[in-house]
This record gives sequence, C-alpha cells and structure tokens, in this order.
Amino acid sequence: MDDFVTGVCTEDEASALYSEVKNLMAFINLPLAKWATNTQRLKGKWQEENVEFKAITEVLGKWNTDEDTFQMNDKDINQNLLKPATKRLLLKSVAKFYDPLGLFAPTILVGKILFQDKWLSGVQWDEILPPNIAKQWNKWISELSSLNDIGIPRWIGLSPSSDYSLHIFCDSSERAFGAVLYIRIQEGKTTKVQLLCSRNRLSPLKRITLPRLELMACLIGARLLNYICSNTSLDRNAATLWTDSTVALSWIRGDPNRWKTFVCNRTTEILHYTTPSQWRHCPGSQNPADHISRGISPTELSSLDIWWDGPDWLSQHPDNWPTESDSLKEIPQCTAEARKTKVQPLCTATFQPVINASYFSSYTRLLRVTAWILRFLNNYCSLQPFLQENNLRLGGRLQFAQVTSEEKHPLLLDGSHHFVQLLIRHTHVRLHHLGVRIVLSELRSNYWILRGREAIKRVIHGCPPCRLSKAPRGTQIEAPLPADRVTPCIPFSTTGIDFAGPLYVRNSKSLDTAYIALFTCSTTRALHIELVSDLTTDKFLMALQRFVGRRGLPHTIYTDNATTFHAANRELISLWNSLASTKVQQFYAINGIKWKFIVPRAAWWGGWWERLIGLTKQCLRKSLGRALLDEEGLQIALIGIEAALNSRSLVYEQENDSDEILTPAHFLTSKKLTLVPSDPEQKITNLSRNYRIQQDLLDTFWRKWSREYLLQLSTFHQVRNSGKSYHVREGDVVLVHENVTPRHMWKRARVDKLIKGRDGRVRSCVLRLGGKELTRPIQLVIPLEVDQGGEDVRFEDNN
Repeated sequence: MDDFVTGVCTEDEASALYSEVKNLMAFINLPLAKWATNTQRLKGKWQEENVEFKAITEVLGKWNTDEDTFQMNDKDINQNLLKPATKRLLLKSVAKFYDPLGLFAPTILVGKILFQDKWLSGVQWDEILPPNIAKQWNKWISELSSLNDIGIPRWIGLSPSSDYSLHIFCDSSERAFGAVLYIRIQEGKTTKVQLLCSRNRLSPLKRITLPRLELMACLIGARLLNYICSNTSLDRNAATLWTDSTVALSWIRGDPNRWKTFVCNRTTEILHYTTPSQWRHCPGSQNPADHISRGISPTELSSLDIWWDGPDWLSQHPDNWPTESDSLKEIPQCTAEARKTKVQPLCTATFQPVINASYFSSYTRLLRVTAWILRFLNNYCSLQPFLQENNLRLGGRLQFAQVTSEEKHPLLLDGSHHFVQLLIRHTHVRLHHLGVRIVLSELRSNYWILRGREAIKRVIHGCPPCRLSKAPRGTQIEAPLPADRVTPCIPFSTTGIDFAGPLYVRNSKSLDTAYIALFTCSTTRALHIELVSDLTTDKFLMALQRFVGRRGLPHTIYTDNATTFHAANRELISLWNSLASTKVQQFYAINGIKWKFIVPRAAWWGGWWERLIGLTKQCLRKSLGRALLDEEGLQIALIGIEAALNSRSLVYEQENDSDEILTPAHFLTSKKLTLVPSDPEQKITNLSRNYRIQQDLLDTFWRKWSREYLLQLSTFHQVRNSGKSYHVREGDVVLVHENVTPRHMWKRARVDKLIKGRDGRVRSCVLRLGGKELTRPIQLVIPLEVDQGGEDVRFEDNN
C-alpha cells in the first residue's frame, strides 16, 4: 500500500472527502492509519473521534500542516558526514536528494559538479578523495542543515478568479544549463511572484560552444513549460520565456531550416511548444536562472530573493520590463551555424591543347617542357597498354607464358587512388601483415599498380599493427651540459650518487651481501666509494654522513629515482629543519642539500656517474676475480680502486707534453695518489707564502681543466640525424618502451604534458596510463599517431 495525497478548494469539500474515503476503505476492511490536513475544522473533528493525525508528515519532503509549508528532509544525507569521503559516497549522497520540483536545484548542482570532476580525474569508486576535494565535500554536506529552515508555501495563491502569467528564465554556463519557472499572480492591485519549479542538466563531457549550451537551456525551458501545462490547467499561451543569449534568441526567431543540424533540430522542438513572439531578452545580471547553471552554497540559498521571488521588475507593471535594443536584432555570430548553400556547377567540354605556347616567353623553356611530356608518353607507351571491355590492361611481354590471362595482362591502376589504397590494405591484412615484396607479388597476379612499391610502403607505414611492431622510438639531440658540470667549484660541491652491487662478503660461517655507494664529483670527476651492508635508508644516510665528514657538505646531489634516495631526501629535509641550535647547524640548515632526481628509466641522463660505476665494476672483476674477502679486505680493495680511479688522466696524453697530466686527485691533494712518495722537503716556516703557492697551484689546475678537459666535452656524444625527430604532441597515443617484456606486450598511454629542457627542446613527457601518471624520457616513447595521408608527422625542431 502507498500513501494517498490530494487537495480540495474548501473545508466542506475536505470533510466530505474524508467521510467518503473512510467509508470506502472500511467497506473493504482496510482502515486508513495515517491522516494529515491543514484545515482546523477537520483537525477538531479528528480530536473528537480520537483519530490519530500528524502535524508534520513526510510528503514531498516534510509537510508542516500548521504553517502549510514544505521543508527539505536531509537527515539521511547528513549521516554521510562521518564516513570517509569517496566517489561512491558522493554519488550516493547526491542521489538521495528528493527534490522533484527543483526548488533546491542550485544547491544540488554543487554536488553534481564535484562528482563530475572526480569522474573526469579517474578516481576509483572506493578511493579516498584528495584533501582539497574532501574539504569542499564536507563543507557542502555540513551546510545542508541550513535548508531545513526554508519553508515552501504549499498553495501558490492561485484562485479561479486570479489573473496569472507564466515566466520561464533560461541560462547556461560551461558547467551546467537549465531553466526556472515562475507564476505571476495579480489580484486587483496586488502582484505576487512565486517560484513554481526548475530543471537543469550538467554540460556534456564533449565540449560544446556556449551559444549551443544557451540553446539547450532554452530547450529545457520549453520542455518544462510543456510539462507543467500538460499536467495542470495552466495555459501555455500565457507564458513568456526569457533568455540573456542574443544568439540563441536569433536562432529561435529565424527559420530552423537555415541552421545546421544541431541548431535546426532543437529550434524545431522549441517552436513546437512555443511561438517566437513568446521569447524575450533580459540582462544576464537579472536572470535568476544564472544560479541554476553555476550553483550556490546552501547557506546563501535561503536569503537569495531573486531565486525565490524572481527579478524585482517582474512584480512591476509590464512597461518596466526589459526591452530589446536595435543592436540585438542582427547578431553576426549566428552565421556560424548557417547551412552552406549548395552550388550546382555547370560543366562544358572545351578543347584544351596539351601545351599552350602563349604561356612561355622562352623558346628553350618550351622545348624543355615538351621534352618532359614526350618522355612521360614514351614511358607510358613502354607498358603497351590496351583497352579490353572498357578496362585498361598491361600489354607486357608474357604473351606466350603458361599463365592465366589476368596474370599476362593485369589491370592498370593508379597507386595514389583511394580504391587502390583500400585494395592494398585488404591484401596486406589478408597476408597477415607481411612485407612489401610479398604484398606486391600477390597483387601483381591481377593488378599492375603504377608506383606500386611506393604505394604499398605508404599503406604499410600507416597500418596500426605494423606501427606497433616497427615504429621507431623518439629521438632528440644532446642537451647542453648543465652549469653544475662546466663551472669550476670546490670538489664534490655537486655530487652524483648511485649504488652498485651486490658483492659477497665472507663471514665466519656464512656469506653476506654488501653494496657500494659511489659519490662522483660533477666538475673534477673525482670519486668517493663507501661500502654499505644493505640498501636501506638508514645505511645510506650513514654512508652520506661519512662522505660529508671526509669530503665536505655538497650543495646539490643528483640521483636516479630509486626508492632509497626518495626516502633519504625526505629525511634530510626534516633533518635540516631540526638543526638550528648553533651557528654551524644554522648554516647547514640555510645552505642545505638540494636534491635533484633524473627522469625515471633515463639512465643516460646520469652518464657522468654511471661511467665511473662501470670503471669500478671493471676494476673489481679484474682485481678480485672469484676471490671472497671479508669486510675489511673488501674495504681495502675499494679504497685502492678509489685511489687508482682518482689518479686517472682527464685528458689525452701528448707525447711531447712535459707537464704533469691532469687527474681528479690534483684537485683533492694537489698530486696523484698512486705516485711513490719522495724525500721530505725542507721544513716550511712561512705559512702565508705556502698558502699562496698552494692557491697558485690550484689555479693552474683549474686553468688547465678549462683549456684541456672542458673543451673536449663539446664534441662528445653527438646524435646522428639530429635534424629530424618524431614530433610527440599532447593528447597523442604512444607506446611505452619496456626492457623486460616483449614489444607486443608493451602498454599504450596518452601524452598529458610535454616537459622541455634547458634549451627549450622536449626532453621528457608525462603519460597517463591506467588512471596513473608516469614520466618517461622522449627516447622511451614510440609515437603511434599518423595523419590522414598515412605519413608520420615529422618536423625539424629549430627552436
């Protein structure tokens, strides 16, 4: 069973209806259990008969029979405030609103917009919303209780003797569009305007122009008027429809057949419910439908007079209503939706000479063009074509071969024609995507395609499965060296860190593993090696502390995207923030380490420390072989390798060069570490003079570094064919290169953002894969987009 709700005009009719319904239900032994009314006479009768009735009952929300008003019921929605904010809970709360007349539509729109934003962001159903969205959601839910204070009159004040008119306001924004309907009732000199209902929709995910959204708002208003008038006794001819869009107003007042399909279909439906004379223009600031297309908070809705009572001029005399200016009658933007007129061409056959000699002012040029035409005709005639049943066939030289007539004389086809491209693509797929030679051999059994190899290559190049298996990776010229590598500075001021290993360490009863932490100076190419027992953050921080204690505090550290380095970076930041007790600690906190991570999977970005890792591994393999050392022996071996690598030459050795070869050790100890020590020199007593000598020696090393080592870096690592590169654009679909899986299992992603390097060239990009973002260098991205002609979109990057 369900509740029965109705209304009558007088209290006598209400009493008669009560008696009739009561007797009818008693006749079938189904007495009614709940009663509610706003008439005091019937309430007094129920008190005499001891009939239970309610002052507040749930009808269209909550009906307060004493005040005869409707109120919002949000008790089920406020319970969600204590639950974790997810996309599922957001949709559930918005769907619980029971507002069939759309009286609270501006407030409900806020929740709908929040849900649409989360839908576009790819958040999972039970995933916790981001803090900023959750804050907006909790604020919106907590303010819904203010809607309980709003009372909506059940009776709009319309009587059979009243003079009334309907007014529908339409508006849209980039997020939503809708319409709101008011009834204007005039009793003598008194005029009352009452909100009747509204309806709105969210804007489609596919972007639509704002004038088209305004037209869709007008369509919602026409449908709302038809719905109200069809279900009530209100006259639709007494309606006036308002919009602040001059473009939509011009479309409605014009001939629908003038416009394109989208505008034509909607204006036709609008004119089915209304007439052009019923539509008028109002200023945008005085349009109450603006709130139904943008949304408003619950606390502001109760005091929003323009929403509940309409604009101020609507309750005044019609002479005070907005009027249209002459500039609104002709809108240039309307022509964008006008249909293009079809022009029927008239063709006449006229004789045109192959060569018009009047176009040439030089006899030599005329002879040259004529020779090219004759050469083309000669090459064409070498095919010996002939007509057979209106088909042009190849003559050839296989007249006496034991083959079919189609193979002797195949059809001549143009390789650039669209039909031929479809034929080639069909044959290519039928032969399971084989190459040019086999596809051409199969086609020549029936067809002779002019420029066949070129046409087949063009089709295969645009074949998506073939591009997935053969498309090349993106390339880019080498980036200029960063300032940290080409600017003289204190050794290890800019350091690159990486791990190598594992190494086996011999204990008394078992074998343990250990790892090598390598610290590389970016300018002097000096090396510092630390032995760590595992790859945890604590052990790495202790190795970093030992490095800082022996080499000094670096201001910049470069690493790859290992998890250990990310955790260490977070702990170092908290460490620097806590060290503020002494001057030295304050200096470290102010001049803390700046950590820089290279792009994931781009090991060549850290080539200046990866090269030394390779040299260290090479020394370990050749010096240790299969030997197992304990921890102390392994540390001694690593220190010896460190000294040897720091004594290596930074430049090529010249036969006639008498100067000492520059090594990284010269910047650390002013001499090579592998030299045999000499006899002690005379004791130095003048410390200032000794300091100046050391500084001059160091300056000599830096000048030699700038003259010999730095200039060699300009010619290293040159990329071949650097003039051309594959152009990856935002929104393109690409294939993500993986080293551990075969190519047919690589995943496809969409390019969300391009990241440019120091020289303004694209070096990496942000990809969207499975709802997550990941960063990859351009060399590990394979473009799959092709243009309509089937050629790769390539360009010369001159920027």
